Amino acid sequence: MEILTKPQTQLSLIDQVDLDLRAYLSKSRNFQNGVRLLAQKSGLHVKTIDRLLQKKNKPSYQTLYKLYCVFLNVTTIDQMKLLSPAVIGDEIDRMNPNRSHKISYSPNAESELQQNDTALLIYAILGSGPLSETVIRKKFGEFGFISLQKLMDLNLVEESPQGNFKATSTQVNLTPKLLLRISQLFIQHFFRSESADFKSENYIAVLSESVSDQAYAQILALDRAHFEEKLKIIDRPENRGENRIFSVQISEKMQVLNDDNDLDS
Repeated sequence: MEILTKPQTQLSLIDQVDLDLRAYLSKSRNFQNGVRLLAQKSGLHVKTIDRLLQKKNKPSYQTLYKLYCVFLNVTTIDQMKLLSPAVIGDEIDRMNPNRSHKISYSPNAESELQQNDTALLIYAILGSGPLSETVIRKKFGEFGFISLQKLMDLNLVEESPQGNFKATSTQVNLTPKLLLRISQLFIQHFFRSESADFKSENYIAVLSESVSDQAYAQILALDRAHFEEKLKIIDRPENRGENRIFSVQISEKMQVLNDDNDLDS
């Protein structure tokens, strides 16, 4: 475990990341080789690190989490907040999509979920509440139960005293690629197009337009605000119920000629 030197005056998020990146890379004899090794160790793209060094983009939660796991040699949000500069800890805490400080990044778990759609879907469904063995076998067959056992081996799922299976406090740091795959699986398995005519049943909408940079920034801000409002609704005790739901939010530029803007692995 390491402690980063905290500046006397608080830097901006972009400047702090640049400072910590360069401090880490200064330990390597060859700068570019250090970048490649950091990319390999953190699971980020080399071009992600290059763009951070150029101060071109504000890093996402996933990028910050993966970088500071390496910088600090820690695995939990609590450790990261304690040891990192305030601007980093505050941003990670604010953007933590898991709403838990007990998340522990596990490359083995992430690798398993990347290769096993059934395990990924079961893991995602357990976010809505426990599942019984009967339901898992009915929905996913024998391979579903084998996938469940793998999730238990990774300490992501445990059996409750009631005999159901639930997610543990150890969680996977869900990368954008995993989140996208979860979205695809949820839609594939659970979206009911025949119910779209009834406003109380579900909601789907798609838009395709050309907009200015300012308008696009406003759309992204609106998406984040709407998602945070959904979390507030879910967190109210009186709103707990038996309806298992999923909600997907994606806004993206359609990069036709240039896809160098991907900041996350």
